[in-house]
Order: sequence, then structure tokens, then C-alpha cells
Amino acid sequence: MKLRIAFVIILCSWASLQVLADMPYMPLSFHLTTTKEIYEEGEMVEFVLTITNTDKTKTYPVVTPGSQNSGLKLIHLDIYDRAKNVFIKRAFENREMNMMIKSIGINGVVYLKPGEKIAIPFYWNDQSQPNASYTKPASHHILNVPLFVGEYLVIANYSPKGVADSLYHFLQSTDEEQMPNKINFMGIGETAKCTLKIKKAALGKIKIQGVEYNCVQYQKDDYYNYYADSNAQKHYNPTHAVSTNMGSYHVISFDYSSYPNLYNEYIKRFANGDIQEYRRFANSCPTPILERRFNDAGILIYKGDKLADGSVKKVYYHDDKRILKEELYSADAKLLTITEFIYNKTKSLRRKRITQRIDPCIEYLLDEKEEAVHE
Repeated sequence: MKLRIAFVIILCSWASLQVLADMPYMPLSFHLTTTKEIYEEGEMVEFVLTITNTDKTKTYPVVTPGSQNSGLKLIHLDIYDRAKNVFIKRAFENREMNMMIKSIGINGVVYLKPGEKIAIPFYWNDQSQPNASYTKPASHHILNVPLFVGEYLVIANYSPKGVADSLYHFLQSTDEEQMPNKINFMGIGETAKCTLKIKKAALGKIKIQGVEYNCVQYQKDDYYNYYADSNAQKHYNPTHAVSTNMGSYHVISFDYSSYPNLYNEYIKRFANGDIQEYRRFANSCPTPILERRFNDAGILIYKGDKLADGSVKKVYYHDDKRILKEELYSADAKLLTITEFIYNKTKSLRRKRITQRIDPCIEYLLDEKEEAVHE
């Protein structure tokens, strides 16, 4: 038995070494930081990407951002939830540039000697001047949705692919041949990550990515609504709602957002900050885009996904992780296929019962009309 365990350990170690051996040598290290530990809602966030030449003998080129009106960004952001039980991207930045710069300049190149480093500052939510996000190259970082109070994992993508193709070599797999005289990037570049903490701002108006929101307290001390305009506030149609404390970046139990023409988002959390229920959903049936639900023990009991072909799949689980039921909506939402998993007394799968429903969304539309009439 001991010999078998030792053999498995040796085999795993050899496999790990093989993976590392196949990865291209990267002489540059990437480190992302923020200039403050905690920011306030509506405040400009300053990031610093530090690139260091870790090689002991060679000098290497590092491309730096330019000031083009179009093309691809060298640095772009992805924002993830800080929950540890599920990895969910909360926001992202389009890599395409769309600027209004009169004085256009190309990307720069800095040659780092062994041990040298360069710090590249850039900004999110810069409102220091009108259209700063479109006129200042370092501030041209616009997320697809705003960030309110919370704790986020930020990943900065340093992507020279499509920006400095002649300067570097790019690999799509470890099987491809590397170039010894150039830096070999896997994919389109490298990444660096840091934590971003945004605390609750005072009641009243805040501006995020050029949009002004009016934050009001709703019924309880720890419940706040954000309205994009007075009409939305009049009809109680908040863009964002959150349970938190003034001056804190911790979300107590839930937050909800409604992004017109994109999706809605609802998050319910456990006391430790992990996600108990996550819903990214559309206003039309079938609603799921990305959904996850966990029971009180932290076990996944439901997931819903909009698939690449436009169909929607829901999967329900028993508390012991056995599949209870699957629901598959066709891409045109005209057919629902339901698969029920039948188990015997020993919890082994006995059979599947498959049924189908035509036009499954009619009931949803009728309920929606009934609710509208009631309102």
C-alpha cells in the first residue's frame, strides 16, 4: 500500500514538472495594485500595473499604452465576484478602443534591463473632466455595467497580441514551437490581479461612469435604493438595491441590479460573503442567463445557463448532489424538454422520464400580463 502511494506521489510530481517544463519561459512579472485600500462609490479608482524584468542577464522590451482613437487596448479589465464558492464574472471591459483624441500617438516601447521595472498607472471612473474616459488614454477603461458598494476581484489583462505582434511571439498551445530570441506569450498576453473594495457613499447623488444615481434609504437602516432618474424613483424602479451599512464595503445579505437592454442581477449571500443564490436573468422567457443556488450547507442544488446556441438549460439537484431534474428550452423558446431522474431505494439511477411541452412560455406571458393589470 505504501509503495502504491509513493508511486502515485511520484507520478503526480512528474506530471506537474512536465506541465511546468512545457510552459514558455516568461522573464516578465506582472503585479497589479490600487493606490488606496478602500474607495467610495463614485470615486475615481487608480490602478498601477508594475512590470518587472526578472531575468538576471537579458534586456527585454515592454510595450506601453498609446493614444490611438481606435484599435485594441493593451490593458483591459475583468471584474469578478469575491465569493469563494463560485467564480462569477460581474463586469468586463470591451477591448476595442473608441476615443476622441486630437493628438494621436502610437504605443511606446521601454527596454528593461535585468531587475528593472516600469509602473503603468490607469484609471476607472475618471470624471475629472467631461468625457475624460474618451479623451485621456489612461482613463479609457469603461465597464459594461457600473460597480456599486462591494468587494471585487480585478484582473488586468496585459494583451500585446494585436498591438505589438512583431515585438513578441504568441503561442496558442504548449505544443507550438517557441522563439528563443523573443518573449513567448501564451494566448494574447499575461494577467495580474488585485482586490478592489468600494464602500457605501453618503445618501444623495453619486456619478458612476458618467451616469448620475440618486441613493435613498428604504425603510430599514441597511437597505438602500439607487435611481437613475426621477421618473424611475417615482415608479419605484431602482437601478440598484443593496443591503449594507453606511461607510462599509460589505454587502450584508443581498444586492440587486437592473441594467436596461442587458440583464438583471440578484445576489443573496451567506454570512461569510459566499453566494447562496445568484441570478443573472432576462425579462423574457426563458429568463435564466446564469443562475446558481446553494442550500444552507453550501451544496449546489440548482444551476441555470443560457447556452451558446441560444437554448436554456436548468438542472436541479438533490442535497446529495444527485440530479433531480433537467429542463431544456429550445433556442426559439417554443419547446421545453423535461427529464426527470428516477432512483431506487439505494439511490441508484433506475430510469429517466422525459416529457415535452409546446410553447412553455405562454404561461409566463399570461402571468406577466396579469401582474401588469394588477399594477
